[in-house]
Amino acid sequence: MGPARPGQLSALNVGCEYGGLFLFASPQSAWEGTETVYLPHGDLDGEVLDAIHQAVPDGATYGFNHDSRRAWVTVTKPGDTREVLSAAFASLGRDLPTDPGS
Repeated sequence: MGPARPGQLSALNVGCEYGGLFLFASPQSAWEGTETVYLPHGDLDGEVLDAIHQAVPDGATYGFNHDSRRAWVTVTKPGDTREVLSAAFASLGRDLPTDPGS
């Protein structure tokens, strides 16, 4: 994994490497007031994750996960999850997919 962009990981984050992935935890307050956006599982691939990484503003972090049907992404403040995802998909010439439902 390459280095984080300046401002992406704050001193409040604690990170560790596990199985080739870098995991980090932020204080709960970092996630308060954020929106989680859901999309079809297959729409969150490496190309989209790279685009999300580029779209996250300085000072914000993001997290993502998935189950067998849906993926979800959350961006902390000062970012806005829906704006970041819209910009990421637009940079790839695609529209932000709709939530496939719970």
